[in-house]
Amino acid sequence: MEKYYVPSLLINEGQRVKEMFPKVAKVIKPGGMDDSLKQLIYILVKLKPAHVSRFGKERSEADISSLAGYVVTNTLNVNCTNIYALLEEYASPKDWEIMFGNWQNYSERQEPMGFLKRGVLTNPRFQAYLADKDIGQENLSWIDHREKVQILCNYCKGAESLDTYKESLKKFGLIEDTLLMNECLSKFFLNCTVKAYQNAGEINICGAFNKLSSEDKLSMIINFVKVFTLQELKKYMGVCQTFESEANNKKFADKLKSKLRTNLLADKYDKWINALKIVEAFADDEDPYRREYWLRFSDQSVNEITRFGDLTNQVLIMDFGRYVITEFGEKAAGKAYLFTKEYFDKNYKWYISFHAKNEYIHKVNKDINAFEKLKHFPPYGGWWDIFDDALRKYGIVYNKV
Repeated sequence: MEKYYVPSLLINEGQRVKEMFPKVAKVIKPGGMDDSLKQLIYILVKLKPAHVSRFGKERSEADISSLAGYVVTNTLNVNCTNIYALLEEYASPKDWEIMFGNWQNYSERQEPMGFLKRGVLTNPRFQAYLADKDIGQENLSWIDHREKVQILCNYCKGAESLDTYKESLKKFGLIEDTLLMNECLSKFFLNCTVKAYQNAGEINICGAFNKLSSEDKLSMIINFVKVFTLQELKKYMGVCQTFESEANNKKFADKLKSKLRTNLLADKYDKWINALKIVEAFADDEDPYRREYWLRFSDQSVNEITRFGDLTNQVLIMDFGRYVITEFGEKAAGKAYLFTKEYFDKNYKWYISFHAKNEYIHKVNKDINAFEKLKHFPPYGGWWDIFDDALRKYGIVYNKV
């Protein structure tokens, strides 16, 4: 019979794990591992397979829990065959939860993944844990799949809030506060519904976006623009501003343009950006009617809107195809000027290219070649009909929806 030494003073590491982390056991790191636990592991891995069962029978529940807390990370880099064999026979449902939770922090590790996969199918104590959490075996087919996160996100697609999405993930075995759960949660806004975005609100949407990788940010923008109508998008100008700030990076902007074209969303996105430019240009205007007036044109008649100047004194240039209209965004602004596009491009493109705002304003105010110089009078929107009648002569109309 093989002889082996068993340390009598093995610390109650397993119980400590259970008490401190009731949901997910703490991974045991080499620097914090008791020497007696190390010795237990070294003894176990050197045993002949025929002696593992007896060795496990003589261990306490705390010893078994310690091994369950250790095996996924295997920080001592030992052959874990005997450890898995012992745990297969003696691990309690709680020990299986410890292993399952630890593995969700290291889900790329193949050996514990295979062990857990077999446990789902054959181990009654792991099955008892799953039954207690109301997790069906069929809901764990993702465990050994390479694209785990994508599969899990697709399973739970359609949830109308982050909370219901999290609860859906739990039905597929994910444990709260694990890296795998958190990664899935971070992708909630990449493929969710209008209702989910509405329930989340702009602050949460923007906060989630800012934490994403560049590729996930692209996916989130595409989904957001896809699920909303253009009129609905205009209610989310804060989100639009957050998306556009990311597009200041040329590499990101080029990728975004490509994805928008591929998904046939470029026109809708550009018109949403047009609305943002109008909102920002008139942000400090004491007369909100200018902003509301031009917003009516942003999604139908305007080909492109250019904005330049500092944040408190901006110039807005609206390209209507054959004609260009320019407005000044500062308080108590003067007139709106209408030029032919050919004349405007020939005489004003330089000012825009070099951000020569003051020179631009001075030249426009003195230019006698403007087809129209429209005053914002009477006040409080009383000038809307006057503008409509003037612009209609040039075929500039908005879509009344």
